[in-house]
Amino acid sequence: MSELDIAKQTRVLQLLHALGKTSGEVARSLAREGIIGVPDEPCLCPIARYLELNDVEMPFVSSMEIRAGGELLLVSDEVPDPVAEFIKAFDRFPWDYRDLLDEEWLQYHELGARVMTGHALSAVEASAICLDLHRRGIDVAVRIIDRIAYVNPVGPYTTTDEVRALYAFVLASPTPVQWHERWPA
Repeated sequence: MSELDIAKQTRVLQLLHALGKTSGEVARSLAREGIIGVPDEPCLCPIARYLELNDVEMPFVSSMEIRAGGELLLVSDEVPDPVAEFIKAFDRFPWDYRDLLDEEWLQYHELGARVMTGHALSAVEASAICLDLHRRGIDVAVRIIDRIAYVNPVGPYTTTDEVRALYAFVLASPTPVQWHERWPA
């Protein structure tokens, strides 16, 4: 390992140790700093965002390894235990860390929870949600539609034909304006 790599590794370890001595302290430290993240997303988890805010280049974080700028810096036994425990808990039980959850992720999963518990979505509500998703990026809209279709392929809130129509619509609409004008509310 080069001196530069050792310096990066040392800096990352200092940042991680500064978060706390328990996974609870790590969570509170991140919350105090207003850091949020996305579960099961190594580049978007709160630890990755914390490192990025502290000038660590392109962090990739899991409980098994930490990378920066594509280079492996730490492996599982080198990641401080409280940080590794926090990452595992955040990924496995995200609702326990509601104040650390990315707002978009939270909205999408609350929608999924509504669908899973049998709450009907009106056509207007579904249209508004899809419009919002489309504005945020076509890949996100397609993933959410996919999730809704997977969770409840046929039911009172969506049918297979409606899901196919939504797919066709998202894929054929290059701009949010077209989406809004063409999709019936």
